[in-house]
Amino acid sequence: MKILHTADWHIGKFLNGVSLIDEQYYALNEIINIAAEENVDAIIIAGDIYDRAVPPTEAVDLFNEVLTKLLLEKNMPVLCISGNHDSPTRLNFGTKILEKSKLFLHANLTKDLSPVILEDKFGKVAFSLIPFVDTAMIKNVFEDIETNSLADSFKILVDAAREKIPAGVRSVAVVHQFVAGSRRWQFKYSAHCVRRLRLCCAGTFARAAENRS
Repeated sequence: MKILHTADWHIGKFLNGVSLIDEQYYALNEIINIAAEENVDAIIIAGDIYDRAVPPTEAVDLFNEVLTKLLLEKNMPVLCISGNHDSPTRLNFGTKILEKSKLFLHANLTKDLSPVILEDKFGKVAFSLIPFVDTAMIKNVFEDIETNSLADSFKILVDAAREKIPAGVRSVAVVHQFVAGSRRWQFKYSAHCVRRLRLCCAGTFARAAENRS
């Protein structure tokens, strides 16, 4: 299956007091063009659709325009999750209705971790859409979790989602999360260290893959 993975659109972002909406309009239309040229089977937006919980009107209008082109004009499935910049409650509005147009948007964590199933010529692919969560969010849904560790609670969440994947079906996990243990790349820009940030472990996903093999 050919998948176009995107994330962190941050629509409505301001930089030094200047709106980036025109640049974002251009960039998102380039994504639409790439999706069409590559004839992708699905598009993923892995969190942080907007730059803030209450986005400006022009940001909502742009997202609506992009979805209209992808879903109605290109007939391409779009799979989305909320990120830490998004408002899950606002994004969750109308999601069940929109699934009929192939927009699968999981903004709020629930006990129902059933994957979205898409098909290509090779068969089914299960997409586990896991929105941004912290330990408190996970414990609010899975009340029997006793740990206060994000790594441990997130592993329980991933394992619960994995159990919903049908045997023998290819699978993709879509996640927006702070991850420890990933490989570092060298960038020309410096990064600041964020202290006391709770992280989940990259090994959680590796172990999940090993257990399915």
